[in-house]
Amino acid sequence: MNSLPSCDRRLPVAVLAIIALGVVFVFSILLACAIRPVLQYAAGDLQQQPGHAGEPGAQTNISSGIVTASHNAAAKPQAAPPLPTPSGEVLTMINPADHTRSGLWTRADGSVCSSGKGDEIITIPVQLPDEFDMTVDFRRLTGDEDVGIVMRIRGHTFLLDMGAVHNTVMGVDMMGSRSVANAPDSIRPYPGLLRVKIPHQLWVKVRKDFFQATLDHRCMFRTSADYASWRLGHPWMAADGATLALASRNSSIEFHSMRLTLPDDSGYNVPPRDPSHPMPVMIRKRKQ
Repeated sequence: MNSLPSCDRRLPVAVLAIIALGVVFVFSILLACAIRPVLQYAAGDLQQQPGHAGEPGAQTNISSGIVTASHNAAAKPQAAPPLPTPSGEVLTMINPADHTRSGLWTRADGSVCSSGKGDEIITIPVQLPDEFDMTVDFRRLTGDEDVGIVMRIRGHTFLLDMGAVHNTVMGVDMMGSRSVANAPDSIRPYPGLLRVKIPHQLWVKVRKDFFQATLDHRCMFRTSADYASWRLGHPWMAADGATLALASRNSSIEFHSMRLTLPDDSGYNVPPRDPSHPMPVMIRKRKQ
């Protein structure tokens, strides 16, 4: 039998050697790609990218063996715009569909009105300053219970309550642990404090050191402003966190206007007289 030439015997060995070198080369590349991130991390060169792979809105890039993630601009959380500082009329900023916390509130001819059923609260999207004057024109349509203005001053939320305890008490709810009915600065001026269908005007002076409320040109109370101890009581907790809100309890109240202005201390006791605003008539029995 004839033996194969020597070149034919070497050919399979050469092919196997080439294949082995190719396998080693490919394995070296894969190994380099695998250990490169580890080496970069050890050298402190691997920087974290915002987001994580697999998150909604994240894009993953695996080029060069490095996994990075970046968020789309649309996926970034948008900061809520700051509330405006009030100046002038603020009832126009109320949208009952967006700002009702409880109850049923409606708008008509520029006024905001509660339904008179249960505890009702609607917020006003403004940021109150530490000091201001506020004038509110309103009237009671039905009921004989609370009419309130919720305010958040220096981080503390409380209620200026008019007509509590069946329309006989006016004060702040709450002062410390005392409700408006038991607070030391609450007053009971006369029965029927807010009469039905009679226009009323509230004037409030908010200062860092005192708080004053005037109703129908009568200064009802002026108290030191210990805002840190003032807080909302039941059932007004639904307004907690609001900077300004209207409230009523089992009474339909029609708010015609709420104006906020810069503080004016030219007169402590009564606001400037508005001739267009009618004064409520106090009914007194004539002596026989």
